Order: sequence, then structure tokens, then C-alpha cells
Amino acid sequence: TVESENYGVRLSSERYRVVELRPGVRLYTGRVLYPASGSGAARELTIEQFVEHGLLTQIHVTLAENGALLVHDGLWTAGTWRTQTRLDGQVVATPAALPEQPVCVETGSVTSLLILAQAPLGDSLPVVQLHPGFDPEPVNWRTELDDLGDHQVRTNVGFRAFRLDEHGALEFALNKFGAGLVRTRKLSASAFGGAGLPLPEEKRTARAASAPGGEGPR
Repeated sequence: TVESENYGVRLSSERYRVVELRPGVRLYTGRVLYPASGSGAARELTIEQFVEHGLLTQIHVTLAENGALLVHDGLWTAGTWRTQTRLDGQVVATPAALPEQPVCVETGSVTSLLILAQAPLGDSLPVVQLHPGFDPEPVNWRTELDDLGDHQVRTNVGFRAFRLDEHGALEFALNKFGAGLVRTRKLSASAFGGAGLPLPEEKRTARAASAPGGEGPR
């Protein structure tokens, strides 16, 4: 579980889970609760991201607010990324298919960061950004590791940074966009007695080399 805040004000809390369905196929799920604020009602967002060998194959997102339910589905099929959005069961949008298979979908859940942690570093990783109303936009993000082995992400609108623990659980994350800054911190985590989801070997090697006392590249 994690909690996000902006200058001391809690914005959301999330419970997430990662399950290996079969070798090379993982399901990343998140349930994000947004408390009521001002005139805005409380909201609940759920997300399921199916990733096969590092690329997204299917997604299911819901947003419940004021008795209404917004649903967004995405599927990689026939060499394209196809999506549909429904409001209370009625189709409200079926955007044109995208030709590039995304690494993840970003909609405010930490599941996108967990997926990026398992993906290779790159200068142009395809990501689908879901805007209000679940309007999808294809964007490209750049990821790298800093001197401490933490992930640095250049997005289309700002900058992100995050760190995972030895089991792959999120320790903290920063999301900077314009003048805004959202901080996310870990509340609890469990690998249920297993290894969890550690970073890929090449990233663990780079992180160990950048740690104090670590042996750098030769």
C-alpha cells in the first residue's frame, strides 16, 4: 500500500498487487481511493494491466464517482492497440487504433512505475496517458538510472523519480509537472515469503555499482 500527498495534503491511497500468471506474463492491479475534497466527491479507481514479455497486452480501468461508472478497456490485437470507453454501460468513445504497442498505461496508479521498473531503459518508451474521461493519448517517456540507482523518468509533461526496495515494492516516488509536485510513500509491503519482483539483473548490477562503496564500471 502507498499514500500520495501534495504539500502535506493527502491526495490518494492505493493498494496494489503483482501476480505472475504464467512465465513471462504478469498482472499488475491497483485500487486507488481519492477522498472527497471541496465540492468534489470521493472517487475510486481500479486498474488491471496485463504485461507479456515486457509489453502491454490488455488493460481494464474503472472510475466510480457519484454513482456513475466509467470503464476503459484496451487490447493489443491484429498489430494495433484498440480501446473503448463506456459510461454506465453505454459506449461513449472508440478512438482510432494505435499502431505501437505500449509498455504501460498511466492513469494515476503506481502500477505504471512497477511496469517501467521491469522494462529496459530507453530514450523513447511508448506509454498511453489516460486523461480525464479516459481520453487516451500516446506519448513517449525516457527512463534512466541516476547515481543512486533510482529510476528517473522524463515524461511528456514533466519529471518522475522512484525507488523500489529489494522485493520490488515501491519505496517512494516523486511526480513533478509544471509547478505541481506529488510525493508517494510506502505504507506497507509483503512478498509473502518469496523473492517478490526484484529489478532485472542488469539494473541490479548498475544499482550495486552506484551504491556507496560499490564497484563502478571497468
